Amino acid sequence: MNWIKMLHMLSLGLWVGSSTFFGFFTALPIIARMRELASTAGNWAGFTDEKQGVRMAGEALDVVFARYFPWQVACGVVATLTGLLLYSSPGFIQKTRIGLLGLALGLATLNLVVFAPKVHEVRLQRYDQDVEKAKLAETSFSLLHNYSLICDMVTLLCAFLALALFAWQPHPPNAK
Repeated sequence: MNWIKMLHMLSLGLWVGSSTFFGFFTALPIIARMRELASTAGNWAGFTDEKQGVRMAGEALDVVFARYFPWQVACGVVATLTGLLLYSSPGFIQKTRIGLLGLALGLATLNLVVFAPKVHEVRLQRYDQDVEKAKLAETSFSLLHNYSLICDMVTLLCAFLALALFAWQPHPPNAK
């Protein structure tokens, strides 16, 4: 049973840690830096406007997203399966933790299967030479990206809470 607890904690820790690192210490700084670079006259990248900087950030992050959402789902599957194996005692905390894991896994899967592919597709269309097509894609991108971001933040919150609630695991009667 200890190896299941270890695997559960490891998957939750990796899930929460990688999501936190990517969201707050990778994606946001890269976007901000590319915007800053684009607004600097004579920048090394040859950007002439902020849109080019944002596009470059999107290109760089696109490579990471291709691994990020599958990683989240993999961590979520392991955390949920091991969580179910550890679900041995009745109680509000255990039920809440399993519910949070299920919700987080569902949202991560939604991002992987629905939002990420659509965001990728319309992200490229935003730079189309056809102004009307680009404008339509920009609107779709903003909406889909916001849905994906909300999904990602709620996923992170649920996984974090499930990790925190793991501290309240029931102890065997003979444990001291």
